[in-house]
Order: sequence, then structure tokens, then C-alpha cells
Amino acid sequence: ENAALSTEIIQVTANDSDIGNNAKLKYAINNGAAIPFKIDAETGMIKVSSNIDRETQDSYQLSVEVYDLGPIQLTSTTTVTITVLDANDNAPVYLLSKYSFTVLESSPIGTSFGQVSATDADLGVNALVTYAITSVNKGIIGHFSVDSTSGIISTSTSALDKETVKNYEICITASDGGTPKQSTSTCVKIEVLDSNDNRPVFPHNYTTTVSESTATGTSILTVNATDVVSTILFKNIMFCVSHKFLIIL
Repeated sequence: ENAALSTEIIQVTANDSDIGNNAKLKYAINNGAAIPFKIDAETGMIKVSSNIDRETQDSYQLSVEVYDLGPIQLTSTTTVTITVLDANDNAPVYLLSKYSFTVLESSPIGTSFGQVSATDADLGVNALVTYAITSVNKGIIGHFSVDSTSGIISTSTSALDKETVKNYEICITASDGGTPKQSTSTCVKIEVLDSNDNRPVFPHNYTTTVSESTATGTSILTVNATDVVSTILFKNIMFCVSHKFLIIL
């Protein structure tokens, strides 16, 4: 399909048993103008006359006529079938323009959480698509992997930490098997979701005193605890008549 203009495809020949002009032959294609081929009227050589795209049409049937130059022209026709061979003229195309996925920070190595997919309009190895991660933001390589055949994205580390990096952006390139290769890249955004992997922390120990005559419901101390993810405030500790303390959130 990438044949240059005027590339010779096939030559048709015919014989006429007459003599003189009655034996002189001319050739013509009777398909009309909407075909990418032409024929040399003298030699019968069929050539490329315009661009050919296998993805648009992969074969042609030409009706070739031969006629003599006698006063009463006699003709004959034959059919020439031309099959268009594939050239690697198409790059892979992703099904989506961009991809976004989420993954828990506590996910073990090998956890699958997303998939990219691309198709190629060519044939055979020219349409065989493989995937590879070609860049990652944050300067961190190796946290994620992509299956070269399926496009499934997985974790390749157990060191994901939302508190350190909560968003990644990776570039996945889809390449075909042609020579030379054609490739297309897409951006994949990955959000790391929080797991409850941090304990609340008190800033220090608390000490207070309370009189035995303190009335029920009297506030005696406010304590605070913090979490890396969220803030928890435990305050208004109450002294109960049952000699227990009550924490009001």
C-alpha cells in the first residue's frame, strides 16, 4: 500500500492471429476513474496511479479490455485481481484519550488496579501492540509496572505512602511490531488512597489533679491527639459519680 506512483504491478498480454492493423492491440481498464491504477495502452503494464490505502480497500478487481485496430474492432476482456499488502503506516491508537486510576497505599506487590488498551489498524505483526512505561513523574521509577501484552497496570512496590506522594503521573507507550515501529503514548494519572496505617499520637503525657468534692460534670482537663491523616480532639474529660471519667468528643 505504500507503493510509489507509477510502480509497475503486473503486465497483461494478448495475441491476435490477424495481420496488420487487425493484429495491433490496445489495452484499457473499464472500471472507471475511481481506482488507483492505470494501464499502458501499448504494453498492457498496470501501474499505480494514486495513493493506495489497504485500510480503506484491501483488494481490487480490474476489468481489462484488449481491442484490435481493425475497421471493425474486436475486443476481449479479462479480470485482474490485485491484493493490497499491508504496510506499517498506522500507529497504535488508545481507546481513551487519558486514563485515571486509584490504588490503596497498603496494596501488596502485584496488585492490579487499571488497564490501558490500544488498537492498530494494520495487519499481522504491524498490528501487534505492546506496552511499556516510559516515564514517571516525581522522579520515582519502579513503583508501577505494565503488562507488555495486556496493558494491565500493577504495583511493583509495597512502599506506596499517601502521606509522602499522593499522586503519580506515568507515561505508557504503545508500540506496534512493524519495521520501523510506530508508537503512541498516553498519560495515566494514579491517585494513592489512604489506608488506616497511622496511629493517633498524643503530644505528651497529661497530669492533673481533682478534688474529691468536685461536682459531677466538671471539666478538669483537655487532651489532644493528632493523626498524620486527620486531627482527633479528645476533650472535656468529665468526672462521673460512678468514680469514672467520661471523654466527650
